[in-house]
Amino acid sequence: MHIRTDNCSSCNGNQFKDNYVPLEYICQHCEHIDHFTYSANNKEIRELKFGSFLSSFPNMIGAWRDVTKQVVGNGNVFSLNCCSACSKVVLIPRDTLIELECNYCNTPNSFPISDEVMDAFPPGRFQFEMRAGPGAYCNIRTSAEPKISALTESTPCPDCSALIPPFEGYTECASCEKSLFAMSSCGKRVVPGLSVSGHLNGKSIDGWYSLEEFESIHNGVEAAMAKGMDNINIPFRFVGKILRFDFNFNEDEKMFAMLAGGCFLFLTSPFWMFLAGYVLKFVFGLMFGAVYLLAKYIFGVDLKEITGDIAMAVWFDLLSALF
Repeated sequence: MHIRTDNCSSCNGNQFKDNYVPLEYICQHCEHIDHFTYSANNKEIRELKFGSFLSSFPNMIGAWRDVTKQVVGNGNVFSLNCCSACSKVVLIPRDTLIELECNYCNTPNSFPISDEVMDAFPPGRFQFEMRAGPGAYCNIRTSAEPKISALTESTPCPDCSALIPPFEGYTECASCEKSLFAMSSCGKRVVPGLSVSGHLNGKSIDGWYSLEEFESIHNGVEAAMAKGMDNINIPFRFVGKILRFDFNFNEDEKMFAMLAGGCFLFLTSPFWMFLAGYVLKFVFGLMFGAVYLLAKYIFGVDLKEITGDIAMAVWFDLLSALF
C-alpha cells in the first residue's frame, strides 16, 4: 500500500497500489513495443542496464555523453530505460502520464512520469589501469555520485562546500566559480556527476567531476591510450628504420635505443669483462716483450739476469695471451 498526500480523483482516498500500471512505450530507435513497470515507493535514481555494453572505458563515457546530451541538453525528454530489443536508451516526453490505481476503488490516477519516477542514467562504476611507458600511465576508478537535494533547498558546492541557492538548469558557484547543471525529478534537484580517484601520468585526479568536467579526464585517458599504443610500436619502428638504413630517429626511438643498449651491455657484462681482461693481458704482454728485446739487443742488458726467472715467467705468461 502506497500512501500519498494527494487523494484519489474518484473516491478521495489517499491509499494507492504499490506499483504503477504498466506503461506501454515504443522505442524511438527500433520501434519495439514494450512495457515499463515500477514501484510507487521508489524515488531513487535509476541505473540503465546495458549488459556487457559498458565493458570498456570509451563505451562508458560514450553512454554518459549520449544520455546527458539528450536529457540534460533537452529538458523535455525523460530517460526511461534500455530497449530490450536494441539496448539503446528509450526517451519519452517528461510529461508522459503514468497511472497509479487507488487501493479502495481501483480508479487509475494519472501523474506526469517525471514527478513520480527518477531518470535512469548509465552506470558510473569503472576501473582501468595501463602502464605502457612514458606518457601512458593511467590508473582510474570511477563511480556515479549525483548530488541530490530538495528543489527548495540550497545545495553545497561539490568543490568548496559553499552553499548554492536553489536553482534549475545551469548555475555557477559564487565562491569557486564551479559550473553545475541540475535537472529536477520527483521534486528533487539532481546534479549528475562522477566520483573519480587515481592518477593520470603521475598526476592525481581524485575528486568529484560534473559531466562537462569529466570530459577532460576522458580526453586525457584517450591520449594516454594512444600514447601507449605508440610506445608499443616503438621497437618495430626502430628495427624497420635500421633495416632501411634510415637513422632519423625521434626522441622516443633514441630513448629506446639507449635503454636497449644498456640492457644488452648489462646482460653481457661477464663476457665483456673477460674480453677486457684478455685484451689487457695481450697488450701488457706485447709491451713487456718489446722492452725485453729492446734492452737485450739495443742496450745489451739481459733482464733475465737482473730480474731472475720469476720475472721471465711472468713475461712468458703475459706473452701467452698472443696465442
